[in-house]
Amino acid sequence: MKYQKRVFTRAEIYAAIDKSPPRVKAMIALLYLTGARISELVGMESRQIPPVRVCDINEEEYAGAKFLVVRMPVIKRKRAVYKEIPLPLADPLTHYVAAYISGLPPAAPLFGMTRYGAWKVLKRVGINPHSLRHSRLTELASYFSYGQLYKFAGWRLEGADEEYVHLGWRDYAPALLKATEERAARKPQQPRRRRGATLEESAGRLVGKLAPQPL
Repeated sequence: MKYQKRVFTRAEIYAAIDKSPPRVKAMIALLYLTGARISELVGMESRQIPPVRVCDINEEEYAGAKFLVVRMPVIKRKRAVYKEIPLPLADPLTHYVAAYISGLPPAAPLFGMTRYGAWKVLKRVGINPHSLRHSRLTELASYFSYGQLYKFAGWRLEGADEEYVHLGWRDYAPALLKATEERAARKPQQPRRRRGATLEESAGRLVGKLAPQPL
């Protein structure tokens, strides 16, 4: 069956996460939060540069806010290009990523899947990866400038913009925090809690492992 692209609600994302094992939970959360293509997700396997780290932001309005900053390849380029995306720890979905990574043995591959394998496991829980990308970019269009959205998504900018516009994760962080805060104010459906360590506790273990890197 061919999946049509659509926009997922948070409730639908949580429903898919709830019936998934930890690795797939993290894949769904990471695909959504980064707006990444599936090939970019499975490409996060570099052992030379850590694909995930913890950072602070020093802007006065958001001082003390913490992020997981993920490094992933940008596909459809003639040369190797990478982007960094900040995931606010204030967003409940970030905790699934942190909880999964905190439980990985040292030097273990992040997901250890091919593009095809990742598509298969996500299809089993009713998730079309590219629809997650559509969903996230649709949400962020209300908070990002045109240039920010293009760079965040990894789209090619035309002409001189591609060569001279340089945006990093710090440029996205305030808008992502604002989106997270406004969503929290609307009290959306939250993921179910299970026995054992909470997601927040697992995320806290990861933050303890990875010393924050202030800007």
